[in-house]
Amino acid sequence: MSEIQKISTFSERLRFLREKRGFSREDLAKKLGLSSSSQISRYETGVGLPSIAIIQKYTEVLQANLHWLLTGNPSPDGESWKQAYNDLAGITWSYIHRENMKLQQEKSLRLMEYNDLKLKESNGEPVPAERLAWLEEEMVRLKIRFTENEEISHQILKRLYGNGAPRVKCEF
Repeated sequence: MSEIQKISTFSERLRFLREKRGFSREDLAKKLGLSSSSQISRYETGVGLPSIAIIQKYTEVLQANLHWLLTGNPSPDGESWKQAYNDLAGITWSYIHRENMKLQQEKSLRLMEYNDLKLKESNGEPVPAERLAWLEEEMVRLKIRFTENEEISHQILKRLYGNGAPRVKCEF
């Protein structure tokens, strides 16, 4: 049994890959777009789990086989990675759908509050300008997160189906 097949847990495989590729935790955190190396430490000790998007970045940055990373099993037929990507795509779609539903709900709440304040303002009532500005910024932030989710889902489809992958457009 090779050294790579003896690694039994997901967190151990993450650490093994990082060390094998010669990355420090700080370097890898930067490559993955994470705010600190403590997140890498949490993943490698099994305290936390990376999001689907971060797992995808791990496979790209560390040139890892997704099937092995997720299961610890090699891809004996050379085709098992396709099933792993299909599984990841399904998980990703589900995650992104839930995330986008939350973003839609949050946007609705912010928009209702914003419209309420604007109505009060138009009726001559005093309205906190900072709150209006914050709500405007918050709606832009929500739109950016929504767009990022859309891009992640497209990248997954592109890896699965190549450049002919369908581009799914969601309304925000």
